[in-house]
Amino acid sequence: MAKLGDMSDEELLARLRGHVGKGNVWHAELIAYLVEVEERRLDRVHACSSMWDFCTRKLGMSEGEAHRRIAAARAVRRFPQVLGFIERGEIRLCALYALRKHLTNDNVDELLREASGKSTREVEKMVAARFPRPDVPTCVEPVAPRALLSPVSPIVATHTDAAPTWSLSLAASPAPGPRPRVEPLSATRYRVELAVSAGTKDKIDRIKDLMRHRNPTGDLEIILEASLALLLVQLEKERLGRRVVPGGASLPRRQRRASRPPSSRLKARLEHLPPPSVWRRRRAIRPHT
Repeated sequence: MAKLGDMSDEELLARLRGHVGKGNVWHAELIAYLVEVEERRLDRVHACSSMWDFCTRKLGMSEGEAHRRIAAARAVRRFPQVLGFIERGEIRLCALYALRKHLTNDNVDELLREASGKSTREVEKMVAARFPRPDVPTCVEPVAPRALLSPVSPIVATHTDAAPTWSLSLAASPAPGPRPRVEPLSATRYRVELAVSAGTKDKIDRIKDLMRHRNPTGDLEIILEASLALLLVQLEKERLGRRVVPGGASLPRRQRRASRPPSSRLKARLEHLPPPSVWRRRRAIRPHT
């Protein structure tokens, strides 16, 4: 294989596109093999409890790869035309995973064509718009802290006549919390899930108490919307030099002076100026030089 550094830009991109196309074909062949393995129940022959167990333990796939590939294989078993979309690279396994539960004999071709070429997020929005779900209830609950073993660190013992000894310590440190989750429920509604600190929770409770006159139920959506509106105004003022006008729009800093009312000194100067009719008469009688 030629060295990548010796290739021109056009040749490098051409070969990269070729490898991407081969990868799509490889994925389709892999899905076809998984379909045949599941039909023959070879996972049970090899003493596996499920296809997921077979893929992770016998084939060495990661948990995420096993989930997506098994879901794609089962979609192909139900609708063989899905395999062609995978082979041509028109739909990714992640996008197919989001679409799989909504495929039926009546809409499979239409949904596949609509999802073709879209990213996973775009497919999720498409699914949410076509199959809207109700809002999830507002929930604030404590999350138990998790401990994570830190890297092993060697520590030298106190110097003595004997050879120095080394000890290994495993210090427990808090593991990162769950990743924030933003999931579309419909065309206009989203589910937002995140973990916050105890201080943030105390601030939320305090804001609830102070907003009881406007938000009697303590709805978190109202609090979040009002907080984001204030933050947006502050950031636009700091970063873009914008200010909010009564109509709700914002003006750049250069247009502020034009929108301000004239000062009292400027008003006084304008009052002493002659009217335009006097200007025209003076210009008419001015001698030519």
